[in-house]
Amino acid sequence: MTAVVIYASKKKFESTLTEHKKSYPFSPNLGKTMENLYKKSGLKSENHPVYDFRGKKQSDTDEPSLFDFMKKIPNAAAFSLGKPVIMISEPLLKLLNDEEEKAVLAHEFAHIKSQHIALKLPFSLLTGVAGLSNGLTLLGAVLASGFWKATGVAVAAIATTKVANKLSSNRELLATEDKNLEVKDIYRKKQAQRLLKPFSMAVGFGGLTYLNPLYPALLLTVKGLSMTSKILTGTFSRSAEYQADKGAVALDANPLALISALRKITALMERSRQHAWGNEPVPQPGYLRKSWKEATATHPTLENRIARLADMARKQGYDENTIKQVCKGPVDISEAEDVPYDVLKAMAIAL
Repeated sequence: MTAVVIYASKKKFESTLTEHKKSYPFSPNLGKTMENLYKKSGLKSENHPVYDFRGKKQSDTDEPSLFDFMKKIPNAAAFSLGKPVIMISEPLLKLLNDEEEKAVLAHEFAHIKSQHIALKLPFSLLTGVAGLSNGLTLLGAVLASGFWKATGVAVAAIATTKVANKLSSNRELLATEDKNLEVKDIYRKKQAQRLLKPFSMAVGFGGLTYLNPLYPALLLTVKGLSMTSKILTGTFSRSAEYQADKGAVALDANPLALISALRKITALMERSRQHAWGNEPVPQPGYLRKSWKEATATHPTLENRIARLADMARKQGYDENTIKQVCKGPVDISEAEDVPYDVLKAMAIAL
């Protein structure tokens, strides 16, 4: 399954994305920057293209894809399993100045130059196979006690969830489809579901343990392997991001420009979420949830990236006052448009 997804992604990236123009009023030097980076990196590609996340629709009835959302947020990415594909969204081009734009694009070139996609591929395949194997192991343990008995436990767990939903003070919210809710209500619904989940899990765990005493040990092993896999995957991915930041500087990107670009992207996303949320403060994850998120995240925290880039700037001779101003000073995103509400809603549903 993972291989099929990768092949489909390769075809999508290499064949159906729209190429950016060489110049826009909001990005007059895009073509020159790309030509310079292609030559500096040693990557070969005719006309030095850079792509939008905008896919070419086959018909007007096509359903929105991931690309339809990615093109509406300040975003950049790279893909290379043959043809190098550098992508940057129009909102990000509008947000950044020329130096910041070059730094972000150089970061993506560094990913391709270091072959991070190819290095991640075997890891992704192994993770997918391990996940499937773990799932089949648990399923085998469950079915070993009898199909109808296992089905009975599953039905009991589902029934427990439905009863808990009906008894909950958030029952109306839980019964409403996500598409009919506002962003903050989607979050509240997911919080309510998270609080009720232990009831059905307890019924399922108790029933399956009764049917197969080995189930707790198997579950603990499978969950442990899954968590370890996620942590290792996140660690590898974050390392690649640090390497790409360093590689961008090696391609003559200004480390301070990359810092200001990252801060602008973060500030715009935070402002957009706050506007979508309304007058109430956007809830922050608790300590445990935040720690797990950071341990499995594909990207390092902004603070960690800034710290490393600031060290690179010091080595280049920038003074501390200049570095401090870029790292801690105000970020001007007053001219930038918020991320569209429908995109934020789709992101909330996905999460």
